[in-house]
Amino acid sequence: VAVAMGVVGLFAVFHGHAHGAEAPLAASGVSYAAGFVIATALLHGAGLAATLALGERRIVARLGGGAAALAGLAITVNIL
Repeated sequence: VAVAMGVVGLFAVFHGHAHGAEAPLAASGVSYAAGFVIATALLHGAGLAATLALGERRIVARLGGGAAALAGLAITVNIL
């Protein structure tokens, strides 16, 4: 678990850097960052709500997560 947490943290740093690098030059840094914080909170809230709504049908959540991971991989290798 500790190794997985470290890997996730490492990817999070690079993910955050990518979003910072793509910020428009004319954008306010505070507004731009606030938008990301709000969007992230909403996405986490939606994920939590969906998981709680599924209850014991966790396989649906796991399949959804797997589908998202496969889509990310497909985008990475330019399939999508």
